Amino acid sequence: MDVSCLMKRTATRIIVAVGAVATIVACGGSTEPDSAASGRYELSLLNGTAVPMRYLVYGFGAQSYRHILSGSIKFIGGRRLVDVRRVTDQPQGTQPSEFDYVDTASYEVEGDMIIIDRPGIQGQLAPYSDTAFVDGEVLIMPVRTVEGIVPLVRTLTYLRAQ
Repeated sequence: MDVSCLMKRTATRIIVAVGAVATIVACGGSTEPDSAASGRYELSLLNGTAVPMRYLVYGFGAQSYRHILSGSIKFIGGRRLVDVRRVTDQPQGTQPSEFDYVDTASYEVEGDMIIIDRPGIQGQLAPYSDTAFVDGEVLIMPVRTVEGIVPLVRTLTYLRAQ
């Protein structure tokens, strides 16, 4: 086989490979998140009210409080996200203490819904999923909490970070 024939075959293979990659990318075959689930979102509202805001009342006599100060969700690729919330906790009769709730989770995208898999807490909370909705630059995520024995849903609203 001569060199020119080998070069033509190699060039043909490269053209076919580039065309296949272009077709996969154009048809959405990327392994990165859908555009609706990409980037970073900053927590803006809790139940329609600007943060910081009281998130949870707990304890006997409901005298203990938890507030959300700030938060963000960042989609990091590979169907993974990082959910961070800056929180204060103030058990009855104490000064508030700040801490970060940080969760790295996997998710799936179904249309404009993002289903976030939560592992639960051994012996306390079974695994569950949060379902977030993306509407343009806004991500809305209802989350479950418990005040006393009453399960409640809190709605966290995030805006896409610039």
